[in-house]
Amino acid sequence: MTKVKFNFYKYFNLFIFSLLFNIVLPKKPVIGMYGLVEPISDYNQYTKEAIDGGFVRWMEASGAEIVVIHIWYSHEQIISLLNKINGVLFSAGPRRPLKYDEPWELRAKFVFDYAKDNGIPIWGTCLGMQMITVFMADDNKPMDKYDNIGLKKVELTKIAKESKILSLFKEKDYYNLNNSLTSFHIHKHGISPERFFSNKNLIENYDIIGYGYDKNGKKFVNIIESKKGLKHKIFGTQFHPEKNSFERANWFKEKNPMDALRRSQLMIMKFIEEARNNGNKFINDSEKSKYTFINTYENLKVGTYNKSINYYYFEKKDFV
Repeated sequence: MTKVKFNFYKYFNLFIFSLLFNIVLPKKPVIGMYGLVEPISDYNQYTKEAIDGGFVRWMEASGAEIVVIHIWYSHEQIISLLNKINGVLFSAGPRRPLKYDEPWELRAKFVFDYAKDNGIPIWGTCLGMQMITVFMADDNKPMDKYDNIGLKKVELTKIAKESKILSLFKEKDYYNLNNSLTSFHIHKHGISPERFFSNKNLIENYDIIGYGYDKNGKKFVNIIESKKGLKHKIFGTQFHPEKNSFERANWFKEKNPMDALRRSQLMIMKFIEEARNNGNKFINDSEKSKYTFINTYENLKVGTYNKSINYYYFEKKDFV
């Protein structure tokens, strides 16, 4: 009878890996979405907010859970929540251009700075991309003006294939993003290459992965990410990857090939992967359930903007 030798080190290593996977790292990363002021025309009241449903579904489809970083939170409440979650997302508008001195923006910058300094991954799209660029630049210069709406190409830079944000792409994905009219843009403001390269903070902290052009041929920064070797993990797109999966308008669905849907999910999956590697966590599921989006549906009011964007609305009175 053959004697089977027990490999202690093999099973010990498996035990340690199991601990790391199930205890240290979150099973499902939790992403905090920073709210938008609602109604959009009133920036002096901070008792109501809107959350873009497309971004919620986009991240949930990639395995994340969502919490809301409410716009009425104090700095202490923001810090407490950020120390429990694994990523931050600044979504698209709509809203007027950034003014830099409003409470909503100052609170957003506090969220950005704390997440950046503590290595919590950050994503920004459209307005969110402008926010993470302006916050890093820290110069309060006005946004550059653009006139851009529709499905466009993304002009990838030479370092695009070395980037994190596109690292799950195959060769055909790079080609199609660079050559097909499948990336949705809608913005009146943005970051020009001239502004980017005139700011030391931007040059030292971000790499440009892609550019775009508005209908007048004016060039803007379209994809950015943190430079390699830095503590912070920040990603931004001026175009809307989430639209490929969750835009409701019929005209868009007719021009949305399957490969564009795939690229959309690959991009956010990389962000979710970065978030999964963050060790922040709630004490237990009971504590997490008080914050997660799925468990606050009783406080939700659902509406639309421009007949296509699905928003969830929260009111401060429901959380007191």
